[in-house]
Amino acid sequence: MGAQAELLDKRQTGRKAGTQSHGSVIGGSPGCQWSNPKHSDGSPEIPMIRRDAYRPSWILCHGHGSHRSPQRRRGAACVEFAFAAPFLILLIFGSFEFSRMIMVKQSLTNAAREGCRTASLITTTQQSDVEETVRHYLKGSIANYTDETEVRVTVSPTSVSGLAPGTPITTTVEVDCADVSWMSALFFFDVKLEGTATMKRE
Repeated sequence: MGAQAELLDKRQTGRKAGTQSHGSVIGGSPGCQWSNPKHSDGSPEIPMIRRDAYRPSWILCHGHGSHRSPQRRRGAACVEFAFAAPFLILLIFGSFEFSRMIMVKQSLTNAAREGCRTASLITTTQQSDVEETVRHYLKGSIANYTDETEVRVTVSPTSVSGLAPGTPITTTVEVDCADVSWMSALFFFDVKLEGTATMKRE
């Protein structure tokens, strides 16, 4: 046991001495050294190589690995955003415009139903009463609801006076998308929206 302890102590002393005297730099990196100590009797010992000695010096000394530098990452992100931004903006504004058209379409349908309900009443004798009901309903959804060229109201039959009970009456309300669009009909150019309702005369 004493001989083994003495031999182990000599080996550790030889490692320290060999590290100080035979240390070298790998790839120009001061922090990457390896040692090749010898026994006290002069016989060479198996080299004790540091774990990080196998890594390239430019990784250890400059802090670069497989990761890109921040400048390169920012440049790549800018290029990717430049390609994706037009499609993203188009999708966002297209969603707004599509929602607007759905809202106007529903308003036209409800306005036609209200106008047809007025036309079906036996007390209604003029078509102007039907149109007034329709335009008043569209007041909250269409800015130029009083413009007859933008908001077109049609009642069939044209005269509601003297109609027999049970006669079908159809009311149609029509607008162009260009007149109600928020973006000058960029997505729904030359498209018409229409609401129709049919009821029987009371």
